Amino acid sequence: MSGCEAIVGDFVLNVSDIMVTLGQVILSPFIDHQDEIKQAFQGILEAVEPITNGIKTHFENLGNSFNSVTENSIKPALQTVGKIWDDTFGKIVQPWNKYVSPKLKEIGDKFNEVMSGKVGDAIRKVTGFINKFWEVTRNIIRVVMESP
Repeated sequence: MSGCEAIVGDFVLNVSDIMVTLGQVILSPFIDHQDEIKQAFQGILEAVEPITNGIKTHFENLGNSFNSVTENSIKPALQTVGKIWDDTFGKIVQPWNKYVSPKLKEIGDKFNEVMSGKVGDAIRKVTGFINKFWEVTRNIIRVVMESP
């Protein structure tokens, strides 16, 4: 081995030895006192247990209250509103179908009949006249605008 390799090799061994020693120093208390650490954590958990149980009980009571209000008040109220809406809607739709719809159809048929006859012819003639009038007016304006 050359001198440089020996120096590097010694350095690596020394660093490795330091890291192992450091690991032992840091980890040995956890290994040596593992029973005490376990007991400390159990003590913490036992001390916190009444608090977490109390919170759990309050949330269970809150959930039960909410379920009770939903089942005994909100749900029946919504069902009643739904029934009223259904009855009201039926009372509106049935007369509409019986009286209003036939009258609207009758009015539509009569309007179609009128528009297919002389009134429709007159409207088409007036519309045709207005279109021709507008076309002539537009051509006149174009000629006036283009002349010098």
